[in-house]
Amino acid sequence: MRLEIFDLEERTMASLDPVNGVDYLIDYYSLLGVERDATAETITTAYRQMQMQYHPDRFQGLAPELFHRAEHQSNLVNEAYTILDDDSNKRAYDQKLAGWKKPLSKHGEIIVDLDASGFSFTTLLGNLNADPEQREKEAETIASQFSGFNKATYDFICGQAASPGGIPPELKAAYVEQLEQRDLHLSLREGLLWESIGQRNHAPAPRLEYREHMREVLESTKQEAIRGVEEQVLLIAAGERALLPAPEGSGDNADASQVLAHYTARLDEHFQKQAAILEPLAAEREQILEERFATSAKIVYHPETVSYTPKLILEIKHGNAPVWLMFEFSGDSVKGTHLDGLEELAKPEIAREWIGRGYTILSFQAIKGIDFRSQLDRVLTLHAEKLAALTMQHTIEIAS
Repeated sequence: MRLEIFDLEERTMASLDPVNGVDYLIDYYSLLGVERDATAETITTAYRQMQMQYHPDRFQGLAPELFHRAEHQSNLVNEAYTILDDDSNKRAYDQKLAGWKKPLSKHGEIIVDLDASGFSFTTLLGNLNADPEQREKEAETIASQFSGFNKATYDFICGQAASPGGIPPELKAAYVEQLEQRDLHLSLREGLLWESIGQRNHAPAPRLEYREHMREVLESTKQEAIRGVEEQVLLIAAGERALLPAPEGSGDNADASQVLAHYTARLDEHFQKQAAILEPLAAEREQILEERFATSAKIVYHPETVSYTPKLILEIKHGNAPVWLMFEFSGDSVKGTHLDGLEELAKPEIAREWIGRGYTILSFQAIKGIDFRSQLDRVLTLHAEKLAALTMQHTIEIAS
């Protein structure tokens, strides 16, 4: 089902697309390796030297990744010189640079926020030789200390919930609390393990389809790590610095393609080991998130509902005041918007009028600690399934 939501302030799934000059700024002086008070002659000399280093002709015959990165770096050097060699452009840039409070990119790399969660290649590099099993044990110890999770209590309460009679009403609050505590425990374990693959202060958003999301984030992180290797190998090939040691047994004469292949293989092995540890954690966490949602979401149609219709009014209970949204289903897509005055539907006579006009009214309790958009998707999917079942029933009746 394709979901389009307009005019909503809640955009938890909005993708972040960092933009140079908005989210971060490239330090052209640093890129060229000159001071900010450098003379025009110094800037020109540095530009010519950098262009010789990164001219694509020097990288012909190497891996395509390195050739394209050299070409990109050459374009950045040209961009820097275009700004700093022109008096008007330079004055405008210097003024912007002087008042810039957001992250600065020293070498032209994309930066979202240096202080927030994000990928760190140097962190990953420092953990390549770490024992994943030992790291997992350390993560378990720390998570237990900070989450307050008690396995005996958790197993007892969950045992009650799994019994034929289900969880007794007097234990429901304790059951939900234990699920939340176990979820916190797992998220702490995951956070420490993600750090070993370069993701600082990070874990995938707690979506209901958690395992699939974890795999997507892991693959994305792996590709970012490989790009980090390509960047470092490019710097080595350009003669700037050598942070990556040469592959064992190759001496100091390993060419760039050999170094790239070596570290790409090491990263692949490292990520496979981490995935083997993260997968069962993600599976359990997905189960807990599903159970928390099933136990507490309270998905309820209006008591005067006579039929499920494509025009849905959704009451989302969250915090002190509920949020009311309108959705319209068409085929495999649904479009949603927020309209003023929908809160009037809390009045029985108003709700009855809207139902008579062909609207369906549904309410659910948004669960804290679970990604809002995935909860919304789940509720809308459940309604779409009811609409599909009605269509199928209608088709069978016509056929008979």
